[in-house]
Amino acid sequence: MSDVYNKVLEIFRTKLDYGDDLEIQPTSTFAELDIDSLDLLEVVMAIELEYGIEIPDAVLQEMRTVENAVAYVEKRVNEGE
Repeated sequence: MSDVYNKVLEIFRTKLDYGDDLEIQPTSTFAELDIDSLDLLEVVMAIELEYGIEIPDAVLQEMRTVENAVAYVEKRVNEGE
């Protein structure tokens, strides 16, 4: 797994207080992880802060899985290189 994946996964675990007990797969949907809109906002703000990027509302509305979030962050990080 990529560094971005590992860091984003760590943010999900920390912000949602999952610890290592819950297995989060790339294909895990936010619904499967019981992530509500407030939880998602917290995660997104932490990701934006970590990577110095902005995730527009339109993009956020289309994100449904951890994999979607990681792909978007990787794309934005690679654009900045």
